[in-house]
Amino acid sequence: MDITSDTTANGEIDDEQLVCQIQKGEGELFNLIADRYFSAIRIKAVTLSHTDTEDSIQEGLMGLWSAVQTYDFSKNIKFRTYAFRCIENAILSGIKKHLGKRQIPKGNIVYLDDSAAHIFQDTFPSPEESIIQQEDYFRMVEKIKSILSQKELRVLSYYLAGNSYQQIAEIMNCDKKTVDNAIQRIRKKLRK
Repeated sequence: MDITSDTTANGEIDDEQLVCQIQKGEGELFNLIADRYFSAIRIKAVTLSHTDTEDSIQEGLMGLWSAVQTYDFSKNIKFRTYAFRCIENAILSGIKKHLGKRQIPKGNIVYLDDSAAHIFQDTFPSPEESIIQQEDYFRMVEKIKSILSQKELRVLSYYLAGNSYQQIAEIMNCDKKTVDNAIQRIRKKLRK
């Protein structure tokens, strides 16, 4: 499939076509998706995180990467909808890990609509900082890809998309213990 054959009215390649190409092995196109979603990730990170926004942005980018890897075209949902859910789940999961709690009390999460984003503009990084954050993220993704096996990458993608061990086991047609073992190996490898 030629990526230039399916474009939106303004001449841009639509998200679904980019995801299709990335899933077929053209990973360098992930930069295009990341650029499109970076502002939304930043807003979501500021909205959900009361502590380290930079860590939440990194979690959001990992959620986007996971969304690209696990997006299923047969489900008939827009990639954008799926990506936002994965991004939010990844950020919330990162916050939970940071707080060391099983659940974040609902009263500690503040959801803002897009019209309130201007309140946080002073907390957004400069364009230079944004580029540095993106470069750090891509280096981190490449490092993760070099450390983990293909099976571990799939498990990690499903896990970051918010799936439970049982759901991952069903998707990958294995038992729950296999998924647990893979997650433990991933954690051990990524700590080094």
